[in-house]
Amino acid sequence: METKSAVESLSALGHEPRLEVFKMLVEAEPGGMKPAAMLQKLHSATPNARLPASSLSSHLSVLKKANLITSDRISREILYRANMTQVQDLLLFLIADCCGGQRDVYEPLIANLSSRPIQ
Repeated sequence: METKSAVESLSALGHEPRLEVFKMLVEAEPGGMKPAAMLQKLHSATPNARLPASSLSSHLSVLKKANLITSDRISREILYRANMTQVQDLLLFLIADCCGGQRDVYEPLIANLSSRPIQ
């Protein structure tokens, strides 16, 4: 992964509502989600902070531009999915880059992360 791509991905995830949308799509893997289902889930999670459909559309557009999500048109609807390859590339870029490319530093870190339960 190039630094520019990593910056775009991190920038896209640096907005709390957008991060929530992205996390929801990761949780929905491998099936993905349609916008109506996303709005319903977001509104049930935070009933006092309703996200307008236009805002969701903007968030999805930013995530797609950063290659963090993909979309497929199914008839008249769009199905969105998290791009798990991009997520993996971003995580590996961060780990390897932050460790100066030293395998003896980042390989134990990756092994430790893969053995820990996700919270």
